[in-house]
Amino acid sequence: MFEKLSEKFTSKENKAYAQKFLEMDGDTYFFNRYLEKKINPYLRGKMLECCSATSTNYLQYPPNTISVDINHQMLKHIVNENIPVAADIQSLPFAGNTFDSVLIAHGIHHVGEDKVHYIDYIKPVIAEAHRILKNGGNLIVVEGRVSHFVHLLIYAAHFIIKSISRDAYHKYDFPLLYSKRVMDKFFPPNIFSLVHEEKIRLPLSLYFRCEPMFCFKFPLPLILLPQRPVIYVLRKR
Repeated sequence: MFEKLSEKFTSKENKAYAQKFLEMDGDTYFFNRYLEKKINPYLRGKMLECCSATSTNYLQYPPNTISVDINHQMLKHIVNENIPVAADIQSLPFAGNTFDSVLIAHGIHHVGEDKVHYIDYIKPVIAEAHRILKNGGNLIVVEGRVSHFVHLLIYAAHFIIKSISRDAYHKYDFPLLYSKRVMDKFFPPNIFSLVHEEKIRLPLSLYFRCEPMFCFKFPLPLILLPQRPVIYVLRKR
């Protein structure tokens, strides 16, 4: 599965895509500093960053942080001293009860080749995070959240594109954004307890430019996909 998924990240286009994450402008820096202050109180001990890209989601990582991404082009351009590991976060190459903190920032919307059946892909990710966390460890998820109506519109677009052309659908990493109603189901209360949930305010200018997550073939400014990033902090039961 990992080899199949990673094939899409070998082209020149995706090398350019990786480069976009290195272009840290003032707005992104401001947002990451704001994010860092919000989640710092919940990060402790040995840390794993999932869907790390080039590890620009966070500014001051704890020493010996491991950064995991399925895109090996991203890992080649890590901007800090994190330890890069190429892996599928649905099946992580780590023993159970290894980490004190797991961070998934801006990654849930990319999980799964077939997002029409997104729950089949996201369940293993959350289960893996629970497995590798120590008892009482924290899972921190940062994800853009939309209204349930917008979620259904984007889901319908996935369904239509896949119905018209499976090749086109599987070639590009079309993101799927989720609503609160959907995301609350990702974290079963029998394995995680919700410690903190908070909406993040983005700098207004960020809404009027294309973020790297939307820059494969169809660049869209964030204003066309109204979302509010949300922090979830969950503790392993």
